[in-house]
Amino acid sequence: MFYPINSANYREAVKYFSKLTDDEKQQFIAEICFPSNTSQTLDQLVTQRRFSKGRFCPHCGDKHVVRNGTRKNKTQKYLCRNCHKNFTATTNTVLAGSHKDQVTWDKFIQCVINSDTLRESADKCGINKNTAFEWRHKVMETLCTNMSDNIVLDGIIEADETFFRVSYKGSRHMPRPPHKRGSSIHTRGLSREQVCVYTSVNRNGRSIAKAGNVGPARKKKMHEILDGRLEPGSYLCTDGLRAYSDIAKTNNLVHIPIKGGRTRKGIYHIQNLNNYHKQMKQFFSGFNGVSTKYLDHYLAWHNMVNYTGSPDEQTRHTLTNFLYTTNKKIRRADVTKRPPVPS
Repeated sequence: MFYPINSANYREAVKYFSKLTDDEKQQFIAEICFPSNTSQTLDQLVTQRRFSKGRFCPHCGDKHVVRNGTRKNKTQKYLCRNCHKNFTATTNTVLAGSHKDQVTWDKFIQCVINSDTLRESADKCGINKNTAFEWRHKVMETLCTNMSDNIVLDGIIEADETFFRVSYKGSRHMPRPPHKRGSSIHTRGLSREQVCVYTSVNRNGRSIAKAGNVGPARKKKMHEILDGRLEPGSYLCTDGLRAYSDIAKTNNLVHIPIKGGRTRKGIYHIQNLNNYHKQMKQFFSGFNGVSTKYLDHYLAWHNMVNYTGSPDEQTRHTLTNFLYTTNKKIRRADVTKRPPVPS
């Protein structure tokens, strides 16, 4: 039986809780339900999660590894008997080389889930804005190559393209004079001033979105992005673009072209995809413009937010575990020296 609590401390806590913002309430509840284990260092936590099924070398994958002393900060070092390389628990992860603790990284991951801006993330985590930028794109690079690129769609699939204006935001050198913010594209229609993003969604909310090329859609680029990622036997709903019939044939799909925005048999349409495009544009508008060279990163971020829905504790735990255990070497140069526009 439930008995109401009438103590003064309880009433005072409720009073202060009601004054918190929605984000602060979520973080408070998450901390109460799943308190951070501050007694564990970041190295210990990653060791526990990454090597839960036994230690392995992040360089060659061999399991014949031995302890090999510690660093000055007491971090355990290991030696691989196969490739003879040293490594630690965080080697080849987004945490490699980081001097921040687990609490800071947990806060930053929550900021990613909440789609916070760089300044908001930096303030909440107590880090520099440039550090927040670097961390964000390391996280997004891991999502792109180890999560988004491995998604396979099945069932009823909707496919179409959308276009974003080419942006050289943050670039030191541009092949053209800079445009004034808010100005329109100079060339009418589909031109090389727009980048084509190939998108597909199914009825379960899973999605594929990747920047392919500048200008109109190309069948070759469409095959590069979609081939092998659409389950054979699925139904492919598209507009009247002829290239999709070739995609359906190559991937053994049932092609259902939808012309004039109509619906066939009540269930075959591309309305979910149109709504997906709308949500994508709204998501991007919150970042005051996205550089084209980082477009795939933000597409992967949007896909994660779109699929997981509300940023609950399970989402945070899943993303944290993925980032702490995924074997992906990311250097600063891998992020900053990307080509400004896709070829």
